[in-house]
Amino acid sequence: MCRNVSLTNATAREFATVHMEVVFLRFGLPKRVILDNINCNTLLCNKCYILKIHKSFIPVYHSQANPVERKNRDLKPRLAILVEDQHDSSLGVKNSTPSDLQ
Repeated sequence: MCRNVSLTNATAREFATVHMEVVFLRFGLPKRVILDNINCNTLLCNKCYILKIHKSFIPVYHSQANPVERKNRDLKPRLAILVEDQHDSSLGVKNSTPSDLQ
């Protein structure tokens, strides 16, 4: 159930008011809010403090910590060395079809 609300003035005060009317009064107060490392001197954090809503923060995404991203980062230079100037050749790799795999 999604509802779009247009803000006439995109200020923190108006956002907090609309957020209170649209979310909290409609669905009730949450016990916990997950935030993405915002400065907690903001109006949202003050509202959470006043309403006794527990705040949890998620860490900033770092691609270096993701093993798949790290492997891709290591693989790209190796593929570039392997291919060199032969971008259109198959480098001796046979194209396999589903019937070849059986």
